[in-house]
Amino acid sequence: MKMFMLSTDRDVLTGMRLAGADGIFVSDENELAAAVPKVLKDDRIGVLLLNRTLEEKYPSYAERLRKEGDFVVTVIPDFATLDKPDDSITQYVQKMIGA
Repeated sequence: MKMFMLSTDRDVLTGMRLAGADGIFVSDENELAAAVPKVLKDDRIGVLLLNRTLEEKYPSYAERLRKEGDFVVTVIPDFATLDKPDDSITQYVQKMIGA
């Protein structure tokens, strides 16, 4: 089982790669449309990470991944959405580990 990320933010994707998660950078809807079937076919993925911008810009794709995928979908904040309340990376990690 592996972690995999779809991201509209190169910096977030690079950080996740350093943490051991492979991924695909998507800059527009066409690239996302091409990536989704590949992700859904990969039975090694156990956790799929999406950055919040991707989920907000393309909610139908995020919903499709949740419904059709055999993996857990987790949305993480990115630099474009850090101005929202409770969106610091530290707070996110604390919530994930129950601290």
